[in-house]
Amino acid sequence: MRKIKFSKSFNLERTFYPSFNLALYEKIDKNKYVKLVGLDEGKLIEVRDNGVIYTSLSYELLKYTIGLWFNPLAYISQVKGESLWVAKAFTKYYADVGLSVNPLDKEYIFIAIFLSRRTDYHKNVVNWCKKLWLMSKGDLGKIVRGNLKLIGTSFQLRQLPLALKDYIDLNISRKSADLWEIRRNILKCRWCGPKIADAYLLFAEACTEAVPCDKHLISMVKKLNLIRFSKLPVKRYCLKYTCEECPLTGDCLRSLFSQTFGKLSGWLQTLFYIHDKIYCRSELCKICFLKNRCLEAKVCFPQ
Repeated sequence: MRKIKFSKSFNLERTFYPSFNLALYEKIDKNKYVKLVGLDEGKLIEVRDNGVIYTSLSYELLKYTIGLWFNPLAYISQVKGESLWVAKAFTKYYADVGLSVNPLDKEYIFIAIFLSRRTDYHKNVVNWCKKLWLMSKGDLGKIVRGNLKLIGTSFQLRQLPLALKDYIDLNISRKSADLWEIRRNILKCRWCGPKIADAYLLFAEACTEAVPCDKHLISMVKKLNLIRFSKLPVKRYCLKYTCEECPLTGDCLRSLFSQTFGKLSGWLQTLFYIHDKIYCRSELCKICFLKNRCLEAKVCFPQ
């Protein structure tokens, strides 16, 4: 394996935690993973202290995997007004967390995203994916035609073959400069809504202005009183309009969040996911770096 020394440290486990890349890897030790499927299958990555990385991954895959491709500090100046504190606070606190995406294994990222609807990602989706990779051995046709009841009986697994067939038939993984076209094509796949489409843009197309409006984003936006919104993305509008053209643009969380945070939007969404699951779910308000800004913390722990 190659040894690479960087000027900053990386927390690979936290970086993988909100990423659909996690479903493509097997953890074999702390901060040490092996690639299970797709490009560089069977190759290792290990992050040690002081920014030292041992890996047999290609550099192109490595930079997307650990987040080297995206530097949030380059975009903080684009955030204006009262929202600037959020960008600065999260950049400082999560300095060792990268934005882990994968435009080199788009089909597998789509599968992981599709399976993540209304279920526990870490408990169920990652486990399902590992079984799918073992069953299909790199042949997506085996998933389209296969009997997935051998893996599980959830509605996500029942629906996956037809959704994946749509994805393949629409040739969505091909290179396209038009991200809105890609978004609309994802929405044309059966059972795929705006949250799946935006997660695909972020994690498979490396579009950091895309914002999957999941429950963690909604929760953090409300607790930090970041944006006043009254609507979430509506599929029939998303199929017809871009955010700029959409009649809901002034009320929709996806549009307003992207307008507010620009190229930091997708990165912040992943950090909100980490923070909401690790801090908020465990009610760690007293030690949270956001406690003086969070409306919920102020109610529960008034000073």
